[in-house]
Amino acid sequence: MSRFLSHVCRGRAILLLAAVLSVVWLTPSGAFASPFRQTGYDTWTMAGANSDVAYGSSYGVVASNPALMSRFPQVMGVGVFFMKAGLKAKLMDRPKNADLAISMFDEMAVESSGKNLFRPLPTIELVKTRKNNSVDDFNTFLGLGGTLGFEKVKGLRLGGLIILPLIDSVDIQSSYADEREQYFSNTVHFARFGEWSPVVTGFGGISYSPPAADWLSVGVSLQATATVVANLELYIPDPQVQSYMLTNMGTQMTGKLRPIVGMQFEPLDQLAIGLTWKHWSYMEVDGSGNLYMYNYHMGPGEVDDNITVPKRAKTKFKMALDYEPMELSLAMGTKWKEIGLTGQLAVTWNHWSHYRDLHNQSPQNSAVYEPNNIGATMVNGGDYEWHDTVSFNAGISYAYFNKWFEAKLGGSYYPTPVPAQKGRTNYADSDVWCMALGHSFKWGPLPFYTKLGFQFWMMADRTTHKDPNQIRDEMPDDTGTTFDPSLVPWTAGLQTNNPGFPGYSVEGWLIVTNLSIQYEF
Repeated sequence: MSRFLSHVCRGRAILLLAAVLSVVWLTPSGAFASPFRQTGYDTWTMAGANSDVAYGSSYGVVASNPALMSRFPQVMGVGVFFMKAGLKAKLMDRPKNADLAISMFDEMAVESSGKNLFRPLPTIELVKTRKNNSVDDFNTFLGLGGTLGFEKVKGLRLGGLIILPLIDSVDIQSSYADEREQYFSNTVHFARFGEWSPVVTGFGGISYSPPAADWLSVGVSLQATATVVANLELYIPDPQVQSYMLTNMGTQMTGKLRPIVGMQFEPLDQLAIGLTWKHWSYMEVDGSGNLYMYNYHMGPGEVDDNITVPKRAKTKFKMALDYEPMELSLAMGTKWKEIGLTGQLAVTWNHWSHYRDLHNQSPQNSAVYEPNNIGATMVNGGDYEWHDTVSFNAGISYAYFNKWFEAKLGGSYYPTPVPAQKGRTNYADSDVWCMALGHSFKWGPLPFYTKLGFQFWMMADRTTHKDPNQIRDEMPDDTGTTFDPSLVPWTAGLQTNNPGFPGYSVEGWLIVTNLSIQYEF
């Protein structure tokens, strides 16, 4: 009976693994990839705070260190994730003299090019009132994965996993990190933790531990990510009737492949060293928008009075979705099989200095603007470049009662790569740390396991104060009126609709839980 069950489950495992790898490449729906980069991609890596780099025993290692797949029996599993966020960005009260008054707007001379191309709106006429940003989403996901070995090639493993959302729709929202966000949400947004891009993500990998050198295992995997972005074409028959327009929509599917290379050494029975390299990646989207206005006739003396020429406005833009930095992880672990104790610590270098935001701009370029007041100095963009960080993940597990039960604890710390946002940019971010725990229950003599995982994340309080000299003055001091180019006294000083001025603070938490069933064969 046991052998029959093993053959049946092995066949199903092959089908499951093939299905997982197929879905990774073909599914165009959405999940949230970035949080799992820090939480871990299955229950057991999650329970150890994603520290499985030196040791591992679940298919989630195809993401953390694919070389570990050769170190444990073949497995397949399915699990459900539950994720609840409670993050807040609180905006400080604005000084009234920073508002753009209607009187300023009405008398301000309009320029068709140059420093006033993006003409600000009166503060009280913005589409949305300046407000705090709260992220309180509740999301659920389905995780599938497994590893598969070959009897004729000992030490060889194939593995794969995928995270699927249990939601009805996907909403991709971009945002600007400077004063241009006044035209849209009119708040500041979380840059790295909390507001993740909805994308599909999955992994497929292979590992090998040669029998002649079983102290060594190597592995490679590919992370495949995809999403769909819409492009709009709008036609307005009559600009005086702004409540009616015609719309056509096109969609663009984009994706990325992220290579991962891992190694694991076991120089001693109680000692293991793990090393993982992950390339940086993001999905670059080349978008365009077309606005077609009502038709009009050419005037007298122009080409032909009877020719109708459509009035069009076209724009092209680039987006960068789901940025993940290059990572290099080094871990050391110890295992005492006699007492069922395993522990490890991973240190990861995160290459954030190449970061691109949702509009495919680097933070240092976004912070710089052409000075529009006499005597003002150029902002040094280097002060706003994101810096590389070193993060830490640790985990410990204890197997007991004939190894039918296993408990796991873990913790992690991810420092923020975002420098002080004293200028025009508002990348809201702070250090985050995590406490994790989990438990595994074996179904008696059967090779089935129920696994539970839990994580509690905290974002450290961080307050940002703006430097008025580093903020773009949207009402330049030398602004004249339409009828009189002489200076207008009330334009002196800083007027801005930048939602982050004069400052803001961030704080919050995130809870992640997972329940899964795993079969080992």
